[in-house]
Amino acid sequence: CSSGVREVAVRTILIVDDEELFRRSLADGLEASDPHWTALTAEGAARAREILETTQVDLVVTANGHNRMIVGL
Repeated sequence: CSSGVREVAVRTILIVDDEELFRRSLADGLEASDPHWTALTAEGAARAREILETTQVDLVVTANGHNRMIVGL
C-alpha cells in the first residue's frame, strides 16, 4: 500500500575552503535551507581526501583557485 509520500535521499555536500567562517556559514545555510542536505567541511585538500575515502559525497564545493590540489579527486 502506497501512502503517496515520496522518500527523498539525503545528499552530502563537502565544502573545502581555508576560511573557517566561510565553510561554517555555507554549511549552516545549506543545511537550514533543505533538511535533505548534510554539509561536511574540510580546511584543505588533504582533509577533503580523508573524508572522500570514508564517506560518500554527492557534491564538492571549493573556492576557485584556493584548493588547486583538490583537482582530480
